[in-house]
Amino acid sequence: MKAIRSLEENMDSFIMPGLQNLEKEEILQKLKDVDNDRIFVIAEAIRREISVEQIHEITTIDRFFIGAIYKIVRMENELMFSEINSKMLLKAKKLGFSDKVIANLSGKTESEILKMREANGILANFKMVDTCAAEFEARTPYYYSSYDDENEAKQTDKKKIMVLRFWTNSHWARN
Repeated sequence: MKAIRSLEENMDSFIMPGLQNLEKEEILQKLKDVDNDRIFVIAEAIRREISVEQIHEITTIDRFFIGAIYKIVRMENELMFSEINSKMLLKAKKLGFSDKVIANLSGKTESEILKMREANGILANFKMVDTCAAEFEARTPYYYSSYDDENEAKQTDKKKIMVLRFWTNSHWARN
């Protein structure tokens, strides 16, 4: 889900506008197209109860990856059709759902989701990417946020910097 948001395509979930208007046969046909929309088509196929096996046969994508998308689509359904609780919220966060998407699917506001997360101690931890592949101690590791139990970011009194990159009309800029 983080990867989908990072595409900079204004997408924050596997729900692509327009796909729900297609007939099942059109979805089956679109599964054959090897393009940027395919992951969204796979999710829509799962929503239409097209089996993982049939999707695999059409796309030749490994069942493991189709199964991962299946878990996300199943969570979408849970959020839409069940009363959200802390266990479900944690599961959704571990699957990479943003507060905004959880709010939209559950009929709550983003603020309500944030308050529920905070009240239940569902906060991001940080995992380290070993930039030296364990060959020697990484002096400049970087971190990504996760909802796993372990926080690998150790607090220190050392000075820190943060590099932010943002897109301008003509190029990447650093600030």
